[in-house]
Amino acid sequence: GGEGGGGEGGGGGVRGELGEEEGGTRGKRRRNHRNTDLLPPPLSSSFPLSTPSATVTAAVAAAAPFPLGPDDAPETAAHASHWRRFRRQCRPRPFKVLDASGLSDNFFHSVLDLSHQDVMAIGLGLGVVLFSTHSESVTWLMDVPPNTCGELTSLCWDPTGHLLALGMHSGVVQIWDVNRHALVRTLHSHTQRVGCLSWGGVVLTSGSRDRSLSHADLRHPRDCVGRAVQGHGEEICGIRWSPDDRFLASGSSNSQLLTWTLRSTEPEHALLGHTAAVRALDWSPSHPTLLASGGGVADRTIRIWNAENGAAVRAVDTGSQVCQLRWSKSTPEIISTHGYGSNEVCVWAGKTLAKVGTYVGHKKRVLYLAMSRDGGTVVTGAGDETLRFWSMFP
Repeated sequence: GGEGGGGEGGGGGVRGELGEEEGGTRGKRRRNHRNTDLLPPPLSSSFPLSTPSATVTAAVAAAAPFPLGPDDAPETAAHASHWRRFRRQCRPRPFKVLDASGLSDNFFHSVLDLSHQDVMAIGLGLGVVLFSTHSESVTWLMDVPPNTCGELTSLCWDPTGHLLALGMHSGVVQIWDVNRHALVRTLHSHTQRVGCLSWGGVVLTSGSRDRSLSHADLRHPRDCVGRAVQGHGEEICGIRWSPDDRFLASGSSNSQLLTWTLRSTEPEHALLGHTAAVRALDWSPSHPTLLASGGGVADRTIRIWNAENGAAVRAVDTGSQVCQLRWSKSTPEIISTHGYGSNEVCVWAGKTLAKVGTYVGHKKRVLYLAMSRDGGTVVTGAGDETLRFWSMFP
């Protein structure tokens, strides 16, 4: 199985969330000719969108169709005023579109991330491109030697923006110093593809198709195998450390959602409610115990949880596969990207999960989502092999 077109990885769910086989096969045919097709020049052909291929609606919808708690009072007049300003100021179209030929259309890959220095890393099959959002310079970081680690399946910047972790189809994790263009560590922690990575300070956590999590503490320079943690019954397709590095959330293709701490090899809480793969995860930057999660094709919900006690806070049916989530850094809202059913990018009020904005333009499911350090720029990537840059918040 795989969410949306190809096999939900380890076995459960709606045929890979409808995309692993379809996306993986199409991408591999192109990546066999990677040496000419995936060099930086095609990616650097950016241009402002001049045609109305993206529109936005911003009308506060009815409250979430799920019961809300006693603290979820109606929106205040000040909040309503904020959204009136939002409707006036948000841009209805992306201000930049980049061609990303070879960008994976695989639900179980995570190959786009923005560093704290606003350098975007994009995995393109057998290599990594670095794109500076300030200077718009493009650098080819590395090539994965054929027949060694397999294709690149995930990447993630460390908190400093100097180290980039790369997960491979073979189960290997590499850590690169991007300033020196040097491989500084190789971790042999998994036996199958590494589809998700997240940094908790100096600890790098990886999630794999082999159903395990692995924690690697980079303060131990000679360690080449992380500390393995078991708990999921199928492929782990989403992980995310909280902003204070206290909690780790992990989701898998069989709808499991667990929270962890480094103190224990047992999960703190099992968060029950999703009915499909849980790939989309993020923590509130202002309330670091609040976790947002999104479910796949057979689920379609966004859910908010309290990681302290494992309690469900609220939920909403989005109407389509939830691929990624990010909390806004400047306002109490959540951005979601969607696949089968819409291929949209949406904005939700964090307090009520009322929809306040819908952005369209991508032609295939929007698997990738990243945000600039100041929260002003949102980057989305899709199986249509484009990256779109949005200004969503005032």
